Amino acid sequence: GSTPTGCRLYLLWWLYTDWMLRDLPNRHTVSHFAKVNFGSMFALKRALNSWNAFGHIIAFWGVLILVFGYFYRCFEMTSCQLPGSTHPGCDDVTAKIWYAPNGQSTFEKANDLYMWNACWFIFITMTTVGYGDITPNTHLGRFIATVACFLGLIIVAVATGALTNLMMFSPGEDSALILIEREKARIEIRGTAVSIIALWWRKMRGTLTRRQAHPDTYFQHKSAFQSFQAKTSLDMEDCMGQGAKIDKVCSLVQIIGDRVGMMAKHLYSEALETEKAEMEMLPSKTPKWGNTPKSGGGKGTPSPEWKRASTRRSSVHQTGGAAGRASYEPPSVSGIPTL
Repeated sequence: GSTPTGCRLYLLWWLYTDWMLRDLPNRHTVSHFAKVNFGSMFALKRALNSWNAFGHIIAFWGVLILVFGYFYRCFEMTSCQLPGSTHPGCDDVTAKIWYAPNGQSTFEKANDLYMWNACWFIFITMTTVGYGDITPNTHLGRFIATVACFLGLIIVAVATGALTNLMMFSPGEDSALILIEREKARIEIRGTAVSIIALWWRKMRGTLTRRQAHPDTYFQHKSAFQSFQAKTSLDMEDCMGQGAKIDKVCSLVQIIGDRVGMMAKHLYSEALETEKAEMEMLPSKTPKWGNTPKSGGGKGTPSPEWKRASTRRSSVHQTGGAAGRASYEPPSVSGIPTL
């Protein structure tokens, strides 16, 4: 009955998942909006991508050793060897005498109730060492050993990746290393310059040795001087690491986007104000007599613009000619014929 009860240990995984996601505010709303499942796999990825990844792997490894050790001990021991065993089948000789796989030799099964021996066996199996001092004798025990071996390989691979991430330099550390290289170049460029000047002075005096007179010596000093000069001419922006440069470019792009949005909003508001001012300056389409602009006369005196408009209207009516006047007939009123 202890083995089925031990299967409930899988609930520890859900407890660990909730513990890893405990500090995410509104994670259910964000999960629905971003269409990302904040489940056990997300919690595992978050644990492995943090600075505490190596600690999580060690803790997970220790829990697996204890769990698999417990199941291995349960599967490898027989209840007939326990002091309180009362099963009738334990009285049979074959309950305590086991046959080897070849069927020729027999041995008496002895229970190993020491828990740490089982954990030691799981540990050496996960690390693929396998000293051979402890070997499984049952099929379930061999199954536990096989699963532990595969899980051990996976954990070692994940631990290697997490350790590699821990050993990588941060963007700030990359920038610091580049600055240190620049300062070292500023110190070493002086010695290189002194060597070049000394070669030139000895050449002018004719005291060069055979090795110093070789052309490769001068070119080596010249190339070293140019390399140090290129390092010393680096600006602060050039000394930033790749991650810092990417972050700066992203921030600049965001600033440019904000400025462009503000300019577009300002131009749009100016265009609206200009259009409104032009609409207010336009004259009315149907001017009335009392509202016509005055040209210096008394009240109601039409302006020159109004006179020109009246002239155009009268010319339009006169284009109809006699035909237009002949076709016009006033309507009859109350059945009285018109004259």
